[in-house]
Amino acid sequence: MGSHNAVSLNLEALRAEAERWIGTPWRIGSRVPGTDGGTDCAGPTHAVLVAAGVLQPEPPPPRLPVDYGHHNHLSPIEEYIETYYSDVFTCCDPSNEEPVAGDVLGLHYGKIVYHSAVMVTAHEFIHSRPRAGTRLSSLNEPRYRKGLRCIWRPVIQ
Repeated sequence: MGSHNAVSLNLEALRAEAERWIGTPWRIGSRVPGTDGGTDCAGPTHAVLVAAGVLQPEPPPPRLPVDYGHHNHLSPIEEYIETYYSDVFTCCDPSNEEPVAGDVLGLHYGKIVYHSAVMVTAHEFIHSRPRAGTRLSSLNEPRYRKGLRCIWRPVIQ
């Protein structure tokens, strides 16, 4: 990646925004927090990073079909970060680094990185999945540790 622009990271705001999203049902293409709302994985990922001061509200992440990762070879998550935020994040290899609060996780789904999450604490991340909705999970769960392919770490001021 090229040069980086350091950003602020307000962990208190990140955690407060994550709390707003917990319990939101999973709905493809929707980005509305709360039990009457709905979201895919990109909704809480983008919202908590905007609240924390890492990302700008625009452009929002792409809305794609749930099975996109099974039929494509290019990750829209990686493309989005590279296109709009390559100056904000540095890429860390999960085999050499442990994620920290504020990191974006890229998880393998199908053939590509197609599930995103954000570390809320040193041990938990927020994400939204079909049938499970929006919740906190841990990389101690084998399926998430095994699926972790990318860690994008904000370059902090």
